[in-house]
Amino acid sequence: MNDLRFALRQLLKNPGFTAVAVLTLALGIGANTAIFSLVNAIMLRPPPFPAPGRLIYLSERSSHLDGMSISYPNLVDWQKQTVAFENIAGFRSEGYNLTGGDTPERVTGLSVSANFFATLGVAPLQGRVFGPDEDRAGATRVAVISQGLWERRFGRDVDILGRSIELDAQSHTVIGIMPVAFQFPREVELWTSLGILGEMPSWQNRGNHPGIYAIARLKPGVTVEQGRADMDAITGRLAQEYPDTNARSGASVMTLRERMVSEPRPALLMLLGAVGFVLLIACANLDEKFALKYWKDADPVGKRISTGDTNKWLTIVGVVAHVKNYGVDRHSREEIYLPVAQHPTASMTLVVKAGNASVAAAIRAAVRELDPDQPLTTFRSMEQILGDSIAPRRIAMLLLSAFSGLALALAAVGIYGVMAYSASQRTREIGVRMALGARPADVLALVLGQSGRLVLAGVVLGLAAALALTRLMGSLVFDVKPSDPITYALTPAVLLSVAFLASYLPARRAARVDPMEALRYE
Repeated sequence: MNDLRFALRQLLKNPGFTAVAVLTLALGIGANTAIFSLVNAIMLRPPPFPAPGRLIYLSERSSHLDGMSISYPNLVDWQKQTVAFENIAGFRSEGYNLTGGDTPERVTGLSVSANFFATLGVAPLQGRVFGPDEDRAGATRVAVISQGLWERRFGRDVDILGRSIELDAQSHTVIGIMPVAFQFPREVELWTSLGILGEMPSWQNRGNHPGIYAIARLKPGVTVEQGRADMDAITGRLAQEYPDTNARSGASVMTLRERMVSEPRPALLMLLGAVGFVLLIACANLDEKFALKYWKDADPVGKRISTGDTNKWLTIVGVVAHVKNYGVDRHSREEIYLPVAQHPTASMTLVVKAGNASVAAAIRAAVRELDPDQPLTTFRSMEQILGDSIAPRRIAMLLLSAFSGLALALAAVGIYGVMAYSASQRTREIGVRMALGARPADVLALVLGQSGRLVLAGVVLGLAAALALTRLMGSLVFDVKPSDPITYALTPAVLLSVAFLASYLPARRAARVDPMEALRYE
């Protein structure tokens, strides 16, 4: 208690120093609180489902690609043969043309296994979810809609259950409504049966991976490692039974929580580290890549390949430069481009080269004339697409820049406070020097020199630490080397300039001391 009373007396005795200390700690603690709240919400808080620790995200992997989608026959075998999981449910992202009203609409959705909702432990707001008889080829087409779609499109119609809606020109009966809080793996407006698609011939090919992933729930008492061993055993048996398609494939097993934080984790950890330093300061594409991988220096044109999801061999007619189709921050994959006339798809994106954005109206009119029930969704420029693809990284960098500015401000406040205190402690010494003939310029140089030596040592240590730490920022910047010379030249210059300004004020005050007053200073 005596130490605490003494500290309080000193703080009250030196209000300037107290203000600097309180401001410094307030800024550092405030920044840490804000970022920790974000980290807690995204990384530390478990998924919003019952017993979330037992939820597992499953995908397929091969010798050259991890995290690829699951072939439908493999999914069915996983469901039949597992002994570690009480449920394995497949899901696939879909886009549906919802027609029958005044305006056709494109809605986001999932086709899911019948046990999908039970696996996650969620219940419908109204009605029911799919039964096993509805999750098979030839079953009656049914749909579950979201509360948001029910309210927006159907005006909360109490008679929606049992009513037919048109999805992709096929009639589906609405059997249930999911609550607005249910959003997995993202915001979805509609769910249909996955098994009903199993009748398609292409889905019976184990070499075809049509975008299916799986969510599974471990049996009580079963560990993640036991679940992984179970999947290894299943995929091993399938590799022996179907060597042509499964010989080099397996299952990728991770917890749902790990999957949900895998993408934002690097940026969040970096931000957490950044505010940690702030607190420390306060306290003290078939593309070119594919061709190079498989044919190295040979010319691939004229060679034939089989993708595994078709019985036909494909002849290579050209090689294009590598394109990052999934974002500038994503690891690129080997890719093959196929003519759409030979390989039609139910959903596609049109790229239109035009001089201005007004072309959207002309495109809508042309499509409406061809098919009034065909909705057109998002019109975006390439600049907007690129901007959206790096938006999460841009936000992270803006936050990092803000924390860097905060750290610089804290450093300036700290230097000012230390130098002001140091100069006040040397008031008598300065008075003696000036009485013996020292000029104000000499005093100014004395104080600035003391500050400069400390700041220069800090800059050298900071540059060494930065060289080591910037390797962690590789996923957040593009076409910028971690040892970028311009950055390493400008940053010390800014720091030294700020430090000089923060030191100059106390130094100038010390240089203006009256020698007689200084000699009487206690």
